[in-house]
Amino acid sequence: MATAAAEMVKQNWLKWAITSIADAQEDYQRFEDYYIGEHKLEFATDRWKDVFGTVFEAFADNWCQVVVDSVVHRMEIDGWRSEDDDDAAKLAEDIWDRNTLEVEEDDLHTQTLVKGDGYLICQEDPDNEGQAQIFYNDALNVSVQYNPANRRKMIRAAKSYSEANGTKWMVIYLPDTVQKWQVPSGTPEELVLAVAEALEILPGNWILRDEFDNPSPGVIPVFHFRNRALGSTHGISELKTVIPMQNSVNKLMMDMMVGSEFGSYRQKWIAGGGQPKDGWKAGAMRIWATTDSQAKFGEFGQIDLEPVIKGIDLVVGHIAKTTQTPLHYLRSSGDMPSGEALKTAESGLVKKCIARQKQWGAAWSQAMSFAIFLETGSYPKSPVKPVWQSPETRHVLEQAQTAQLKSVLGIPLEVLWAEHVGYTEEEIAKFRDMNKATAAAVLARVIAQAGQLPPGAEQVTATPQQLIELLNRQVPVGPEGEGQGLDISQVLALLPKSITAQTTAGEATTKPQPNTRPPASPTRRSTGFKD
Repeated sequence: MATAAAEMVKQNWLKWAITSIADAQEDYQRFEDYYIGEHKLEFATDRWKDVFGTVFEAFADNWCQVVVDSVVHRMEIDGWRSEDDDDAAKLAEDIWDRNTLEVEEDDLHTQTLVKGDGYLICQEDPDNEGQAQIFYNDALNVSVQYNPANRRKMIRAAKSYSEANGTKWMVIYLPDTVQKWQVPSGTPEELVLAVAEALEILPGNWILRDEFDNPSPGVIPVFHFRNRALGSTHGISELKTVIPMQNSVNKLMMDMMVGSEFGSYRQKWIAGGGQPKDGWKAGAMRIWATTDSQAKFGEFGQIDLEPVIKGIDLVVGHIAKTTQTPLHYLRSSGDMPSGEALKTAESGLVKKCIARQKQWGAAWSQAMSFAIFLETGSYPKSPVKPVWQSPETRHVLEQAQTAQLKSVLGIPLEVLWAEHVGYTEEEIAKFRDMNKATAAAVLARVIAQAGQLPPGAEQVTATPQQLIELLNRQVPVGPEGEGQGLDISQVLALLPKSITAQTTAGEATTKPQPNTRPPASPTRRSTGFKD
């Protein structure tokens, strides 16, 4: 009895997996078609469709792609960080590079915007024991279900895929087990999806090929990315509101092209003049002639396309407003804004990107933390989080000038390099080491040329040659004395304060000197005040 009940539960899970994936595919596929430019053209009347439908069958003025790509191009991950676990952050970088996630992230972000949902699956690499494997999965082939009482708690997930020989597979992930169902090749599609129409019938062609314990009990290794969830368990496509306006643009563009076609070769008319045997035919090598002196010739007036063009601009403007896409991304003409005007024009897009970074950053963090768990057996001390590139448009000259002004206030160079130039922590660390090496080399040359320590350093135990050797070493000093020698701060610590006060950069010039007064002010002198 218990066995029969358990088997029924398994069948119910399979029914859910098949129906949930099948039910969502139509909408997902429609959104993807519009993104790649395969649009369903709308016609005003059946007659219009009969006459011109085949002419413009493959036509689309695709703004859907612009709306999505304008966000994706500003959603790039530069690296990983952790507040209390540097080793975890470094391991996250290794996992990122090993799985070529810089390529996967574009597909994931694009499809999440297009379909509203995107997925990462994280598991142990079957070809490399002990290493985590993370890869993107399309929402067309994945479905997840959440606990109704807690929409953050995923209770199961399913993934479908087909092999080259036509064999279909369905993998169902549960907190405690993983099931792999199979449909042998050659099975008609209507039988595979028959359960969607009759839930009480389980197609006999589904075979449970494998069932094993979840390698990570309690964790479903499917990580869900949602676009504008709005409190729901699933996301909303960025194109949902764009598609009706995209259809309007396509219709107006077709009207303009038809009008252009007839306007470029305007129709002629004749009143009187009889009827030639072969009729009145217009052409480059033909002349209309008649012996009827009362005959009249003429042509229809020029077609004004300006109202149609204005209509297209109006709809494109609505697309820009509703999606927060800068208008200069959608218009083919007009001046490109710059400076403050550019910041204002892109402010909505920047805020939208920041909102996606917050939402998707949490999912990225969960997936990467789980990958670290697979490799080390424990989660990071503090969550690893992605470091995003700034979504703002940056001008090198403006950023350099701003950084220069901030440096006057004493803000460390490392902060300015990261904030205004966009260098990563690894690059900044290299710059820091290069600067130390350069300073050490300069100080070593000075000591070598002088042949002795500076005056007042009689009590320093190290000789000039010893200091030179310490400064020139490149690896950490070990207990046996090998390795990188002292850095600049350590060398200065060896010297008396009377010497370091003179050698510290900037101190000698900024320290006020006794019995001195500031120079006379030309402004004061010109106004008649005494110095």
